[in-house]
Order: sequence, then structure tokens, then C-alpha cells
Amino acid sequence: MFKRVTFEDWQTIVTLIAFVLTFAAFVFFTVRAFFMKKRDLDQRANLPLEDQDGEKSDRS
Repeated sequence: MFKRVTFEDWQTIVTLIAFVLTFAAFVFFTVRAFFMKKRDLDQRANLPLEDQDGEKSDRS
């Protein structure tokens, strides 16, 4: 009986750790995007998403 309780607690801890890490990454990238310099924003806005002939790149 106690093994099952411990296992369920372990699953809860792993789930919470995964959620906290994902949320922290989301907050980090959101804050980074808000405080990005105008020059960097313009550079990223002008990145090509397609090749010169209009087809999408095979490199992923």
C-alpha cells in the first residue's frame, strides 16, 4: 500500500517540475522578446522564411 502512495507522489512531483520548467521557459522568452532592442527586432522580422524561388526550405 505504501509503495503505491509513494509512486503517486513521485508522479505528482515530476508533473509539477515539468510544469514549472515549461512555465519558466515561457516567461523567460516572453520577457526577452519584450525587452529586445529595436535593431534585433527588425533583423528577426526580415528573416527569410522561404527560398528565393518561393518554395519552402527542406532544412528543418
